Amino acid sequence: MRRQLDEKDRQIEKLTQLLNQQQQLNLSTNRQNEKLLGTTTNNPLSQDDIPLKATIQTF
Repeated sequence: MRRQLDEKDRQIEKLTQLLNQQQQLNLSTNRQNEKLLGTTTNNPLSQDDIPLKATIQTF
């Protein structure tokens, strides 16, 4: 039982990391699109957005 819970915890952690990476990628993509379109939103630029290629991991 404990082993199953530990495995579920690991799965949740991996999925949470993937979700966070996807959210950062979405923000970065949105900002790039805004630059191309000449529009802006109220999302300030963040150091976390660039560079994403170095932070993306595969599981």
